[in-house]
Amino acid sequence: MGSIQVINADNSNISSGILGTVATTSLLSHLKNKFNNNYNSINDIFQKEKQFFVNKFVNPIRKTITTIKNITRDYKYNNTFRSITKEEDLKYIPPSMYEPILCYRPIYELLKEERIFGFGINIKDIRTDDPYERMINNGLCENVDELLKQNKKIECVNIWKDDDPDISYEQIDYIEDTRKFIDEILNNSKYDPTDYPNNRG
Repeated sequence: MGSIQVINADNSNISSGILGTVATTSLLSHLKNKFNNNYNSINDIFQKEKQFFVNKFVNPIRKTITTIKNITRDYKYNNTFRSITKEEDLKYIPPSMYEPILCYRPIYELLKEERIFGFGINIKDIRTDDPYERMINNGLCENVDELLKQNKKIECVNIWKDDDPDISYEQIDYIEDTRKFIDEILNNSKYDPTDYPNNRG
């Protein structure tokens, strides 16, 4: 199969580069219209090959590097349970904070979609519920001002379960602060909070 080469073409695209072809946009459009199904099939093949390469080679290598990096960091830093509230904190997140972060629904869903690295942890090893959110909300009373104005009874609910993580009230506050910061990261940047400074997919 020969290649088409147009000298001094104004622009090229990734499919032309991969196929060893340089052509103008109008020529590529013409070829696409002429060989519509085959053209799309070629793009599909490259997409599938790229995904296979990433899953087979890139992700395992990244997981290995992250594991080594975490082991090295554990020697340098301690595993103190603490809040993550600024970008600098993302450079080292103590392993004790992994589960509270990964159980957080927005993060869990991103990991489920394979859009974040998740500290290299398999989603199957993460609990599917989020006890931390319930523990954060324990004791919160809604519409207190309105209920007081109406002289109505105020109920504050606390729910604790046998399999709840063994953490202090102070640590629950750390988790709440961390989750608020994660919301900021997700809303205002493309960073992967579980693999900083890499971006999420």
